[in-house]
Amino acid sequence: MAEMQDEVLDWDLTEADPDDGSHGGWTVLEDGFYPFTVQKMERARFEGSAKMPACPMAVLTLKVQGAGGEEALVTQRVYLLQRMLWKVTQFMEAIGQGRNERGKVVVNWGDVEGRGGWLKLKKRSYTNRDGQERETNDVDCFCKPEEHEKAWRAYAKQCGEDPDAALSAPQAQQAPAQQAYAPQAAPYAPQAGPQQQQYQQQAMAGMPTPQPQAGASQHPGWGIQ
Repeated sequence: MAEMQDEVLDWDLTEADPDDGSHGGWTVLEDGFYPFTVQKMERARFEGSAKMPACPMAVLTLKVQGAGGEEALVTQRVYLLQRMLWKVTQFMEAIGQGRNERGKVVVNWGDVEGRGGWLKLKKRSYTNRDGQERETNDVDCFCKPEEHEKAWRAYAKQCGEDPDAALSAPQAQQAPAQQAYAPQAAPYAPQAGPQQQQYQQQAMAGMPTPQPQAGASQHPGWGIQ
């Protein structure tokens, strides 16, 4: 989901951006594959509903890089339920947590912020409390390592790049992210304008090649092996 997380304010507030508290300043991206970094991860609790029991919940704030250099913030909730475990492992593999010696996906919530990967976004229309029609982005899926090349190729085309030409270019002419790219390794974003190049460097720093790891978070209820 990409809904704004509410935050309690106090009387010490001295100024506010005109777009704060509304959807007017939000960037909505077209459906497709995009690179992302985890800007923030909050441990929260879902109080339950008619369809789901109460459970721990990770609230992820994702910074997503658009093909034109624009950035969008997308909020995704990950519920710690047995039947939602596929979403947990999909996300952890997407950010390069890797697998342990038993082939289990490593789940370490303490090593999430600053990491990045690839995801697929979709647009969703909704009606706000004022009766106005709005659009927002939802995460359709997080891309596993074997899907990174597919995601990168789709994104490269959105950026106006030829994926095959980018990969076949002499190494000296490639951006650092291009030189490091390999299938099932750290995600790659094609060279573009200065803003995108800066993003790529930041994203690559948080996306190491997945390696088998042992152990997981020691936080009760958050370590899954």
